[in-house]
Amino acid sequence: MSVGTLLAPLDNRSVLYGVLLLAAILSLLWVLLASLLLAIEPPAGQDQAAPRPREYWDDPLVWWLWDVEAERLAAD
Repeated sequence: MSVGTLLAPLDNRSVLYGVLLLAAILSLLWVLLASLLLAIEPPAGQDQAAPRPREYWDDPLVWWLWDVEAERLAAD
C-alpha cells in the first residue's frame, strides 16, 4: 500500500484542520514549557539576576531606557 493510497480519502479541508490542530497543540506545549522554565527559582541565597556583562552597561541605549523608566516611575 502506498502513501498516496492512504491519503487519498483526505481532502484539503481535513489536511488544513489537521495542520491547524497540530500547530495549536505545539504552541500550547511551547507556552507550557516556557511557563515551567520561568517558574524555576534559583536555590536559596543566590541572586535572581545574573550580573550583566560590561558591554551591556556601555550601550547608550541602556542608559536612555534607564532614564525613561526613572522618569516614568517618578511621574507615578
